[in-house]
Amino acid sequence: MFVTGITTSVAAQINFLNVSGVTTSPIINSTIVNNSGLVTTGNLYVQGLAQVETTLIVDGNSIFNGPSLFNDTVTVNDDINVTGDITFNDISGINGNFAGIVTATKLKSNFL
Repeated sequence: MFVTGITTSVAAQINFLNVSGVTTSPIINSTIVNNSGLVTTGNLYVQGLAQVETTLIVDGNSIFNGPSLFNDTVTVNDDINVTGDITFNDISGINGNFAGIVTATKLKSNFL
């Protein structure tokens, strides 16, 4: 489905949604979503690729199943909870509390 004007639907169950205009639907279920316009929906289910040109705003919970890639800075304005392993190259911070065993090749602290 290609949207270049304005559409309002009760529900959209489609294979491909390309929006360069404005579309509003309470439920969108699609294999691919390509958006450079405005899409307003309560529930968005994408089985393949969802591409948003500028901003994606999610009110409420969001669940990502599988690997997720962010090509730039990720900002978290509140707590972050990780239940599995976490791997990174560098870490810096003002306060750090570690419970358990910490292995470090280089450690600089003002409180040792």
